[in-house]
Amino acid sequence: MTMNNGPHPQDMEFECVEPAVGELLWQLRDPDLAADTRARFEDHLLVCDACRLEHAVSAQVSRLLEDGEVVVATRHRGPRLAAWSGGCALAAALVLAFLVPPRPATHTVPRRGVDATHVVRPVEGEVVLADRPHLDWTPVPGATAYRVEITGLDDDHHWRGRLATPPARLPAGAALPGHGRYRALIEPIPEDLALPGDLSVSFVRTGPLRFAAYRLTAAPPLVLALGGLGLFGLAGAALANRRRPA
Repeated sequence: MTMNNGPHPQDMEFECVEPAVGELLWQLRDPDLAADTRARFEDHLLVCDACRLEHAVSAQVSRLLEDGEVVVATRHRGPRLAAWSGGCALAAALVLAFLVPPRPATHTVPRRGVDATHVVRPVEGEVVLADRPHLDWTPVPGATAYRVEITGLDDDHHWRGRLATPPARLPAGAALPGHGRYRALIEPIPEDLALPGDLSVSFVRTGPLRFAAYRLTAAPPLVLALGGLGLFGLAGAALANRRRPA
């Protein structure tokens, strides 16, 4: 399983186990895709929770858009079914918004391709709720351990320590003291195994309300589209009820 266990909502998230393959899974929609490539993608879906979830959401959104299911329900099947369809779509979108990784604040191209050393979580600019968030990064071949430095960008908080392997949760002594912006810098040991800044990310710690607002607005496009379809169905059902004779 690729889900991190933990007591906080942001701990229950999924990561692609092979990003270089996961980024190309959209090609599965191509009917002319080579058989060996299709087989490799399907094998990836068997072991990757993140891509299997995203693939399922993509298929559902595509089906709703192509078949017009919410629209059909609203126009021909009655407002109750339209409200049910819209409510299910909206509920699924709300759950997925807190399960799948958010979109990073900035999109940069790795200097050495999709397999380059980089921080996986938090994504750049991510808002976290826990005072000891999980850190995850691509392992550096040959590294025996990692030096981790957490610096407060709004205060004088500073912690430096060692972590063995990713993913890892910050130890108790590294707990973030309060709300604000932070930067994490991770260096492999020996340090010449990665370029300076390869494993660096800034993130924000905040309270539940801002955390929830962030996750709802930073959800992947497919999740936002599913939520939009849900709202459309609920609005259509409400409008149909208003037009019904008393």
